[in-house]
Amino acid sequence: MSGLAGLWNRAGQPVEEALLARLAERVAHRGQDAGLWRDGPVGLACRLFRLTPESAREAQPLAHPSGSVLIFDGRLDNREELVRLLRGSVGITPDSPDPALVLAAYEAFGEDFAGRLNGDFALAVFDRRRRRLVLARDALGVRPLYYTCVGQTFLFASEIKALLAHPQVSPGPDDDLLAEFLLGSPAQDNHGQTFFAGISSLLPGHLLAVTPDGMSARRYWDFDPARRIRFKSFPDYAEAFRGHFETAVRRRLRSAYPVAVSVSGGLDSSSIFCVAETLRREEPQRHPALLGLTYSSTDGSPSDESPYLAAIARATGTVLERFAPGPVGFLDGVDEAVWQAEAPMLDGMWNNTRAFLAHVRERGARVLLAGHWGDHVLFEQTYLIDLVRRGAWLKAGRHLREFPRWSTDTHPRLFQRTFFNDLVRNHVPEALLPLLRRLRSSLSRPKADRPWYAR
Repeated sequence: MSGLAGLWNRAGQPVEEALLARLAERVAHRGQDAGLWRDGPVGLACRLFRLTPESAREAQPLAHPSGSVLIFDGRLDNREELVRLLRGSVGITPDSPDPALVLAAYEAFGEDFAGRLNGDFALAVFDRRRRRLVLARDALGVRPLYYTCVGQTFLFASEIKALLAHPQVSPGPDDDLLAEFLLGSPAQDNHGQTFFAGISSLLPGHLLAVTPDGMSARRYWDFDPARRIRFKSFPDYAEAFRGHFETAVRRRLRSAYPVAVSVSGGLDSSSIFCVAETLRREEPQRHPALLGLTYSSTDGSPSDESPYLAAIARATGTVLERFAPGPVGFLDGVDEAVWQAEAPMLDGMWNNTRAFLAHVRERGARVLLAGHWGDHVLFEQTYLIDLVRRGAWLKAGRHLREFPRWSTDTHPRLFQRTFFNDLVRNHVPEALLPLLRRLRSSLSRPKADRPWYAR
């Protein structure tokens, strides 16, 4: 991932080069090649991380003859479509780097350009003609982008630590989000909040337009809840899913460097690896070398997945490289873990994760694919709400009773409580939710001897 940073002194004072360089230095770990651009009160910085074959010719910040300047962190997945749409644009060819396509799309479609981009990205365009700064973030929020205002100065960056490099930005905590976190319900990206007061996260699928007079955000992409996908049989659904899954894996293999896959015995990561290896064999000239890596565990232990890993190796004709994990603990490497997360979140596996990522880099890979969060796609409980809305109460009840059979380490009441909360959240107007929470608290008054946070 590349690192972005920038600021606009909307009162007109020139940007100091030393200050812009200091912001860029805070994201230097995200990319090897540094680029700065200043024009009076505006400054843009990029630490470029070269990944795709086209990025070998990439330079950022990227200026257009019209005067617009772009910095971009990401990967475009609809390059062919954009090349067709932008036929005739200055300098656009089938092998143009991704940022060139993005900037040409902005010139062609204005602020509607973001809805024509498909991929993982965060970006900023300064339009000198219109005196406007535009920020945009991909539909799912894979790439981060943060912003804040101090007086008449607007700042943004890929990481909060870059914003904190400005002498007028205070690193105070956001008490509301911190309270939510301590009470077990963090919602960092739901409303653009961060754990730092006054610093916001640009929401996924949103575009932020900044002018000398103010700023406004709007959603440029959203799910279409009215869309229905219907096939005749379950195998048809499975085949359609497989097609989308293969497309997703293929897009992430667009790399000029080896691609690593973290492989376990589970279905998520093993499916990614097997599909990626199949695609590589079918088109070896198109796809890079593939590295399969797995954490090794003690044979016969509860975490021993060696029989499944051996089956994967036999099926693909590959050798999976074993990585020996070290000691774990929530306080091991805590300073670096919090520095990276920019949040009060501890990970007992952080030291192993850090060592694993370092090993991947040493092997020359710049992409690491993993099956994390696969359960949230394939084992998501909120589909029960759709059943309820269609009147299929009995079917929803049957499925709800089945969940504990598949997750024996989870108490059945957790599934029931989640279902009830989803039911309320999806049918009660959001403005009434705080009232319901207060009513619930008043009806379930805690005992006097309970601590303050249980009241």
